[in-house]
Amino acid sequence: MIDRQDVFARAVAGLASQGFRRSTKKNSPFCMYRGPDNLKCAIGWVIPDDKYDPTMDAKPWSLGNVLNVVFGEKVSDADIDFCRNLQTRHDCGETPDDMKDRLREFALENHLTLPPELSEGTGI
Repeated sequence: MIDRQDVFARAVAGLASQGFRRSTKKNSPFCMYRGPDNLKCAIGWVIPDDKYDPTMDAKPWSLGNVLNVVFGEKVSDADIDFCRNLQTRHDCGETPDDMKDRLREFALENHLTLPPELSEGTGI
């Protein structure tokens, strides 16, 4: 079982470092684990450099296979769903503020502690 709080905190810290922007190619709606201008998606921030393979951004890699490589073990379906939902919250954030709101909502739904990057100015 993965440490969901750690995954969330690493993803949020990484996204904050890039201004909560998405990692998309020009004219593509799909986020990439590693995209142009050194931007990463939420799960891209969880993938260590030594485990990243550029083919992960190709369609044949499932999220489950990516997570199995990252964590060095078979990841449960529940953990894959958690990461997929985290990824979706990031991918659907149209603006940085919208993305932060979606990530806050995700944290509350999953009983996670808000990292400082999301708790500032919220009164939470």
